[in-house]
Amino acid sequence: MLAALFNEPPNFYVFIGFSLFCGTSIFLWVSRLPKAPVLSPRPWALNISWVDFGLFLCTCFLAILLAQICLSLIYKALAPDEFRKAILATIGMQGAILGCVLILRGKYPQLYGGSLNRPDGLSAANTIPFSISAFIKFLPLLWIVTLLANIFLYKIGINPEQQKLVEMMREAAQQRPIQFAGLAFGAIILAPLAEETLFRGYIYRFLCAKSSKSNAALFSSLLFALIHFNLTSFAPLFFLSLLLTWAYEKTGNLLTPILFHAIFNAHTVGLILISPSLPEPNF
Repeated sequence: MLAALFNEPPNFYVFIGFSLFCGTSIFLWVSRLPKAPVLSPRPWALNISWVDFGLFLCTCFLAILLAQICLSLIYKALAPDEFRKAILATIGMQGAILGCVLILRGKYPQLYGGSLNRPDGLSAANTIPFSISAFIKFLPLLWIVTLLANIFLYKIGINPEQQKLVEMMREAAQQRPIQFAGLAFGAIILAPLAEETLFRGYIYRFLCAKSSKSNAALFSSLLFALIHFNLTSFAPLFFLSLLLTWAYEKTGNLLTPILFHAIFNAHTVGLILISPSLPEPNF
């Protein structure tokens, strides 16, 4: 997720920063509107204000931006090739998200420090068989969505393109095994851990407190697909996010969507390893 951001010019970050500022301003404005009466707070939802949620997102973005600045200095000092840059970018970005979440949970436990699992949620041991069975069950649907999305893009005159990270992994699998292992580690371990913590553990739960579960699932999945900045993978990632949200809601344990996401990415990495010529779903 977002690894492509680290190759963008500074003006791109100015635009993103301005957009985030506008979004935060909207949060502040909405937070001051008259509130509709709420019968009772949802115990599992993230019951914080729009202001606190906006500050949470701003802090995560600033952490990513700080990681980008540090990486730029590393690039100038070490002059790594594109593969090492991609590995460092993945580690830096995902690490920034996880570090930011941990700091906010520690500094403001009353706002962000609550459990990310339901009290009646599935045990950690039981999330493994559930995640594996759910992945096997829904994999054909993921393939169908990917195929239909590609056909649609061809029909409207757009040539589907893989994400740059997937293309780099395909090349590394043939010529650079160490770099491939680094990219695979980021895709299978770091990305699911950081993305699921952010999108399911915080964004989805916050939206559940402000709207219905279906609206929360749709909007968080839309954001999840958009944030990858790839038109070809938009529909598959949107559908994947809905499945991850369903798994989270079904089991009440954040480990479930993390494992589901990791298995999906491992499946894609496996396809790259055994048959580079086959089209595969994107991360």
